[in-house]
Amino acid sequence: MWGFPFERWDDFYESLLLMAWLVSRNIAVKTNLFTPLPFASFCRENELSIRFQPEYSPQLLLAGYDRIPQIVDLIRQYPALFSGFYYWESESVLEKYNKLRELKFSPEHIWDIWDSKNAPIPIRE
Repeated sequence: MWGFPFERWDDFYESLLLMAWLVSRNIAVKTNLFTPLPFASFCRENELSIRFQPEYSPQLLLAGYDRIPQIVDLIRQYPALFSGFYYWESESVLEKYNKLRELKFSPEHIWDIWDSKNAPIPIRE
């Protein structure tokens, strides 16, 4: 998990090193972006910085729901109900996400990561 409010770049790089070590041991990893709970004080204090981007959500990608507009629209329409798909947009989220993408640890690459490690994966229609 990454993107915490207190996360420094050093913390993020340590997470990347751990991911690389796990992959080198044939362990499939799945990155998750910090998702604040809808009724927590953090969410209330930062509500203008809470966002939803389907490509940042491994849950959507794993299930194949990112390709179903009705589901994406439902998540957008009811953010409190589907808070697990939302994230806190810090100044460095996009830069960190691009680093994950560059290293092929982003949610977009999850199938590649899992396939390369012959990990058991959920059923995807």
